[in-house]
Amino acid sequence: MEMVHRYTEFILRGVRILTERERFQKTMRFGSTDRPPYREMPPWPETESRWHAEGYPKRADFDQYFGFDRYENVGVEEDILPVYSEEIIEESDTDIVKVDWRGVKVKLSKGSRSIPYFYGFPVTDRGSFREFVKRLDPESPSRYPLFWDLRVAELKNRDYPVFFGSGRTVGFFGPLREWVGFENLVLAFYDDPVWVQEMMDFYADFIIRLTTPMLKNVIPDCVHFFEDMAYRGGSLISPEFFKKFMLAPYRRVLDHFRAHGVPFFALDCDGNVDELIPLFIDMGITAMYPFEVQAGMDIRKVRERYGRNLVIQGGLDKRKLALSKSDIENEVNAMIPPLLEQGGFIPTLDHEAPPDIPFAHFCYYRELVRKVCEQG
Repeated sequence: MEMVHRYTEFILRGVRILTERERFQKTMRFGSTDRPPYREMPPWPETESRWHAEGYPKRADFDQYFGFDRYENVGVEEDILPVYSEEIIEESDTDIVKVDWRGVKVKLSKGSRSIPYFYGFPVTDRGSFREFVKRLDPESPSRYPLFWDLRVAELKNRDYPVFFGSGRTVGFFGPLREWVGFENLVLAFYDDPVWVQEMMDFYADFIIRLTTPMLKNVIPDCVHFFEDMAYRGGSLISPEFFKKFMLAPYRRVLDHFRAHGVPFFALDCDGNVDELIPLFIDMGITAMYPFEVQAGMDIRKVRERYGRNLVIQGGLDKRKLALSKSDIENEVNAMIPPLLEQGGFIPTLDHEAPPDIPFAHFCYYRELVRKVCEQG
């Protein structure tokens, strides 16, 4: 018998369609929903440029155009304030070397999103760290919206979820890597472990002090953490170092949010996170993304191993979208139905869409995701 469209079925049965906030919360609790939240990371800038040439409207809002669910940041700024003044050091026809808004001296390729080359970072020692943290003053009045009372009133009776934490900020290994640089950070674990711990403890204090006023008025539905502490072969630091340096500050921050009623905690970590997942779950993370397939991640195995202890977002191989429609169909049909059946799943690509993906293929992929999610 032909499948009945799930929305139509809900209406015929007199079941109320969920709000975006209800749908998100039920998904995060492995509850029954009319469909999972619809979401994707925005594409690479080069991808968006290609899509504009292939029919994607120039002024389109990515989330609205593709029908993604509303999911907003609370609006409290957790990054450096003020940012650094950007300064171009040298420039050629193909490359540019500059100090960016983060204070990082970096070489970038013009016209393509290749891996940047880093020359220097704003934090090199304790002295530069003391100067840098002046930009992480939790009591800076600019951290909260100018009309915070109006934002609070807007969010009081919201029917969509809101989150705190975005970009490359809230976390411990991830943000420190942005301040110090990867090589400098991993060496510091051995050469100056006391300083590494001081930086992590400082950042835990910063997050707690920054968000205490927020939590008196607004309880986010989710707090997002950024780590990116793994690569194709596994974690960038040992589980032992994770426990020694990161566990205590993480638990302090998580306990702070839990005490105010925040229900969910999501973590963004690229690469192969197999050996990190148990550590994240143990300290209280409830969801992870994006589960990069090219790094060896298979969300079916993750679900089998961790069951209802972890909500999964991502895990659909973005590389398949550059191939054929049949490859897209095979990926969607192989991955989404078994994960949806078990719940606690938000189907998205395993990272941002790169520029080898045609606009028509991305549209076909999203239409197919909707069809699979809304029938059953």
